[in-house]
Amino acid sequence: MKVKVIIGKEEREVEVSPGATAAEVLKALGINREEVIIKLRDEIITEDETLAEGSVIEVIRVISGG
Repeated sequence: MKVKVIIGKEEREVEVSPGATAAEVLKALGINREEVIIKLRDEIITEDETLAEGSVIEVIRVISGG
């Protein structure tokens, strides 16, 4: 199945197995899930969320500092 991923101004389409989780999509892109927040339909989701064909997720990098 295909999932669209928005990272900043960049959009990518990722092919993953049916019933894949957001964590699997991040892994396919080489993104550390501890460094991002994931949104699906304008709601923050956990990496355990199961995605459907055609899902569009937004990946927001978390910046911390002190």
